[in-house]
Amino acid sequence: MPVPMVFISSTFLEFEDERRILQSKLTKTLPVGCRLAEYLSCETPELEEKLKRCIDEADVVVLLLGIRYGSGPGEISWTEREVKYALERDKRVLAYMKQQEPPPTVVDIDIKKQEALQRFKAYVKEKIGNIPRFSDTYDLIALAVRDIHGIVKEFERTTYEEGFDG
Repeated sequence: MPVPMVFISSTFLEFEDERRILQSKLTKTLPVGCRLAEYLSCETPELEEKLKRCIDEADVVVLLLGIRYGSGPGEISWTEREVKYALERDKRVLAYMKQQEPPPTVVDIDIKKQEALQRFKAYVKEKIGNIPRFSDTYDLIALAVRDIHGIVKEFERTTYEEGFDG
């Protein structure tokens, strides 16, 4: 039986540990597949195509927001590109925002990036509505497992019903 695919999107430096832990907990707790961009090793033009393919194959995109905008080719970060592409494809996007301040070494000192992050957060909020906040990794896992569990149940119902249509 096919399982829902999850793609986790965030800035790398700020959420490196949370991404790995969340991927592990989701795949051990729920019948889902889970992909992270850092496992796609390639050059910039190829990377964008691989990211798009991962998002196309995903049933849900999990976005982690914090205080970094991130990097990417040109003015738009990889994270923003991923989320905008997912929303253009009508993918379900679950966003979670970190409450606590990360260490100062993680903060963007570039004013343009800080402004871009604020615009990106406003865009996400406009597109998907309320963004739950998490205070630590355990809180994030609890929120994401709860939300993705509901998606798994919908996926199973739909897959079951489609089996009777053929």
